[in-house]
Amino acid sequence: MPDDRADETVKKVEEKNAHEGAKAAYGALKEDYEKFKKEGHTEEEAKAYWDKVTAKLDKDKVLPELAVAWGAEKHDKVAREGNIKNWDLDLVKDRKSADAMDVAMSDSLQKQFDSLKKESNDGFLGLWDQDGVSKADLTKHMDRVEAKRQEDVRLAKERDENSVLAKGLMGSKDGNEHHTLFEALDRTPGGGHDGKIDKGDLNRYLEHYKTRESMDDLGGAYNPENKQFVENLLKNWDGDAGVRLRGTHKVTVDKGGVTEDEPNYWLTKDSIAKSVGMQPDQLVASYADNKAAPEVQRASTETQVATADSTTPKPGDTTQQSADSQTSAVAETHRAEQAGLATDQTTQTTDKPAGKPGDQATDKPAEVEKDPMDDLPKATKLEKGKVLWDIASASLRERAQLTGEATDKDAIFREVNRIMVLNGYPDANIDGKSGISMRDLPSAWNHVSTNQEFHLYDEQQLAEMKQKAAQKKMAAKK
Repeated sequence: MPDDRADETVKKVEEKNAHEGAKAAYGALKEDYEKFKKEGHTEEEAKAYWDKVTAKLDKDKVLPELAVAWGAEKHDKVAREGNIKNWDLDLVKDRKSADAMDVAMSDSLQKQFDSLKKESNDGFLGLWDQDGVSKADLTKHMDRVEAKRQEDVRLAKERDENSVLAKGLMGSKDGNEHHTLFEALDRTPGGGHDGKIDKGDLNRYLEHYKTRESMDDLGGAYNPENKQFVENLLKNWDGDAGVRLRGTHKVTVDKGGVTEDEPNYWLTKDSIAKSVGMQPDQLVASYADNKAAPEVQRASTETQVATADSTTPKPGDTTQQSADSQTSAVAETHRAEQAGLATDQTTQTTDKPAGKPGDQATDKPAEVEKDPMDDLPKATKLEKGKVLWDIASASLRERAQLTGEATDKDAIFREVNRIMVLNGYPDANIDGKSGISMRDLPSAWNHVSTNQEFHLYDEQQLAEMKQKAAQKKMAAKK
C-alpha cells in the first residue's frame, strides 16, 4: 500500500510541477504528506512511503526545486542570523524531533547551497552576506525557474503547432519525399521548382486544382484534404504559425546598424526542420505513415507529387513555350507508336549473368559485390523534341540489360505508367493488360513540359526490382 500511495504522490507532484511550477508542486507534496501521516500508518510504512517519494522526486530532478520552495517558506524559522547558512540546515537535520519532510528538504537545499550562494545579490553590489542565502535569493531563483518553465511550455506548444504544419507539408504514405505536398507545391505549374514555397506557389496550386476539378481530373497531390491545407496555410501565411514555419532574417533599420527580424519570403525544408527542432533529412521519415502494410504502400496511387504543365519557361530553359508548342505527351506517345518506335525489336535478352558489359568474373562472394542496378539513372529530363515514350523506352532497355525483362510495346507502356505514377500522375491501371493503346492512358499525362525532370526510381522500387532480378537469376540456375 505505501508503494502505491508513493507512486500516486509522485505523479501528482510532478504533474503540478510541470503545469503550475515548483511552488504549486511543493503545496501538493505537503498536502499528500500530511494526509498520509493522519491515516494511522506504522513508522515503518511512513518511512517506506517517504523514502520512495523523495528518492523518485530526486531522481527526476524535481526535489531540488521543491527544496527551494520549502526554504523560501521556512526561511524565517530556519535562519538564525539573517540569512540561511549551511549550519542552519545542519541543525534542522540533526534535531531529534525533526519532521521527515524538513529533513529531506534541508538536505536537498544543502546540496545546492553553493550554487544558490553564487546567485545571491544581497548587500551593496552583491558583496555582502555571500555565506548565506536570503529569502529574496530563493524567491528570485523560483521566479527564474518558473519563467523558464513557462517559456518551455510556450515553445513546446508552438512546436506542436509547427509539427502539424510540417506533417501536412512533409508527410507521405510511404516515406518517399517525392510523394509529399511540399514537392507538389514546388512542382506546381508556373513555379520555379527551386526548393522554395512562396504565396505564389500556393495560389498557383489552388488555381490548378480548380482547373483539374472542372475536368474531373483530381488525383495525387490534388485532393480535398491538401486543398484545405493549402488554403489554411495561405490564410495564416503572415500569422505567428506561418512566420515560424518560414523563419526570419535580419534587416538593418537605420544608419546606426540597428537590426530587426523580418519574416522570410518563402519556406524551405531547412526552415520547416528548424521550426520543429529536426534536421532537414529527418523530416520525411519522421512524418511518414508507417502503419500501412508494404503491399498497400506499393499499390497506392494517391501520391503527393503535382504535375508540371506550365507554359511559362522555367529558369534555365533555352526555349520559349506557349500553349501551341507545349508537349502533348499522350499525342506524342501515339505518334511514336504509329511510327513503329515501339516494337519487339527493342527486346533484349541474355543468357549471361546480370552485370555490366565487360564485367570480369570474380571470386568474391556475391553479397559483397556492388549491384549494377545501383548505377541506373535515378532521374532524367524531358528534353526538347523527346516524348515520354522515349524516356520510358530508354529506362526499360537499360534496365533490361541487367534483368532480362521484356521490352515490347506493352512493357514500355507499363514503364511509362510506372514513371508517371512515381512522379505524381494518375495511374493508368494497365498492369496485366495486353494490347495497350493510347485510349488506356489518362488525359492528365498531357500536362508535362519541356525540360521537366522525372524521377525514374525510388529506393523501394529499386529494392523490389533487385530482388526480382536475383530470384530470376536463381531460378535460371536450377
